[in-house]
Amino acid sequence: MLAGQYDMFLNSRSYLSDFPDAASTLTSDYTCAGSYAIDQYCSPAYDALVDRLNGTVDPAQRRQLFAEAAGMLTADAVGVMLVHPLNTAVLRGATGFTPDPLQIRPVLPQLIPAG
Repeated sequence: MLAGQYDMFLNSRSYLSDFPDAASTLTSDYTCAGSYAIDQYCSPAYDALVDRLNGTVDPAQRRQLFAEAAGMLTADAVGVMLVHPLNTAVLRGATGFTPDPLQIRPVLPQLIPAG
Protein backbone atom coordinates (compact mmCIF):
# COMPACT_ATOMS: atom_id res chain seq x y z
CA MET A 1 0.00 0.00 0.00
CA LEU A 2 2.63 2.54 1.03
CA ALA A 3 4.41 2.03 -2.31
CA GLY A 4 1.27 3.21 -4.16
CA GLN A 5 0.80 0.05 -6.22
CA TYR A 6 -2.98 0.24 -6.57
CA ASP A 7 -5.68 1.89 -8.65
CA MET A 8 -8.05 2.46 -5.75
CA PHE A 9 -8.35 1.38 -2.14
CA LEU A 10 -10.81 1.60 0.72
CA ASN A 11 -9.07 2.21 4.01
CA SER A 12 -10.26 2.42 7.58
CA ARG A 13 -7.75 4.68 9.31
CA SER A 14 -7.63 4.15 13.05
CA TYR A 15 -8.82 7.55 14.17
CA LEU A 16 -9.50 6.06 17.58
CA SER A 17 -5.75 6.32 18.13
CA ASP A 18 -4.86 8.80 20.81
CA PHE A 19 -2.85 11.40 18.90
CA PRO A 20 -2.17 14.41 21.13
CA ASP A 21 -2.30 16.78 18.14
CA ALA A 22 -4.21 16.40 14.87
CA ALA A 23 -1.23 17.95 13.09
CA SER A 24 0.54 14.61 13.55
CA THR A 25 -1.97 12.93 11.23
CA LEU A 26 -1.72 15.76 8.69
CA THR A 27 2.06 15.29 8.76
CA SER A 28 2.23 11.49 8.60
CA ASP A 29 -0.59 11.03 6.09
CA TYR A 30 -0.25 13.93 3.67
CA THR A 31 3.26 15.43 3.59
CA CYS A 32 5.79 14.45 0.91
CA ALA A 33 7.89 12.53 3.44
CA GLY A 34 4.92 11.29 5.49
CA SER A 35 5.36 7.88 7.07
CA TYR A 36 1.75 6.87 6.25
CA ALA A 37 1.26 8.74 2.98
CA ILE A 38 -0.98 6.15 1.31
CA ASP A 39 -2.53 8.78 -0.97
CA GLN A 40 0.93 9.49 -2.44
CA TYR A 41 0.19 13.21 -2.12
CA CYS A 42 3.18 15.52 -2.35
CA SER A 43 2.80 19.30 -2.37
CA PRO A 44 5.66 21.58 -1.27
CA ALA A 45 3.08 24.29 -0.53
CA TYR A 46 1.13 21.93 1.74
CA ASP A 47 4.34 20.79 3.46
CA ALA A 48 5.28 24.43 4.14
CA LEU A 49 1.81 25.05 5.59
CA VAL A 50 2.07 22.01 7.88
CA ASP A 51 5.56 23.13 8.96
CA ARG A 52 4.03 26.46 9.98
CA LEU A 53 1.23 24.63 11.80
CA ASN A 54 3.71 22.45 13.70
CA GLY A 55 5.59 25.57 14.80
CA THR A 56 2.52 27.54 15.93
CA VAL A 57 1.10 27.46 19.46
CA ASP A 58 -1.55 30.20 19.26
CA PRO A 59 -4.96 28.43 19.10
CA ALA A 60 -6.54 30.97 16.73
CA GLN A 61 -3.61 30.78 14.32
CA ARG A 62 -3.65 26.97 14.50
CA ARG A 63 -7.39 26.89 13.68
CA GLN A 64 -6.70 29.06 10.63
CA LEU A 65 -3.80 26.84 9.51
CA PHE A 66 -5.89 23.68 10.04
CA ALA A 67 -8.64 25.21 7.88
CA GLU A 68 -6.12 26.10 5.17
CA ALA A 69 -4.65 22.58 5.24
CA ALA A 70 -8.13 21.04 4.97
CA GLY A 71 -8.91 23.40 2.10
CA MET A 72 -5.77 22.34 0.22
CA LEU A 73 -6.50 18.64 0.70
CA THR A 74 -10.07 19.16 -0.50
CA ALA A 75 -9.13 21.34 -3.48
CA ASP A 76 -6.45 18.86 -4.55
CA ALA A 77 -8.91 15.93 -4.09
CA VAL A 78 -6.52 13.98 -1.88
CA GLY A 79 -8.54 10.91 -1.04
CA VAL A 80 -12.27 10.89 -0.54
CA MET A 81 -13.53 10.64 3.03
CA LEU A 82 -16.61 8.43 3.11
CA VAL A 83 -17.51 8.84 6.76
CA HIS A 84 -16.44 10.79 9.81
CA PRO A 85 -17.54 9.72 13.29
CA LEU A 86 -19.46 12.01 15.60
CA ASN A 87 -19.63 10.09 18.84
CA THR A 88 -19.45 12.68 21.62
CA ALA A 89 -21.95 12.30 24.44
CA VAL A 90 -22.04 13.82 27.90
CA LEU A 91 -24.53 13.91 30.73
CA ARG A 92 -26.26 17.26 31.18
CA GLY A 93 -24.63 19.13 34.05
CA ALA A 94 -21.35 17.18 33.92
CA THR A 95 -18.21 19.05 34.88
CA GLY A 96 -14.64 18.50 33.74
CA PHE A 97 -15.58 17.61 30.15
CA THR A 98 -13.52 18.93 27.27
CA PRO A 99 -14.78 17.85 23.83
CA ASP A 100 -12.23 15.86 21.85
CA PRO A 101 -11.28 17.63 18.58
CA LEU A 102 -11.80 14.30 16.78
CA GLN A 103 -15.18 13.90 18.51
CA ILE A 104 -14.54 10.27 19.42
CA ARG A 105 -13.57 10.42 23.08
CA PRO A 106 -15.89 8.44 25.36
CA VAL A 107 -17.42 9.93 28.49
CA LEU A 108 -15.03 9.00 31.28
CA PRO A 109 -15.88 7.98 34.87
CA GLN A 110 -14.17 11.06 36.37
CA LEU A 111 -16.90 13.25 34.83
CA ILE A 112 -19.59 13.71 37.43
CA PRO A 113 -22.86 15.65 37.30
CA ALA A 114 -22.68 19.06 38.94
CA GLY A 115 -24.81 19.65 42.04
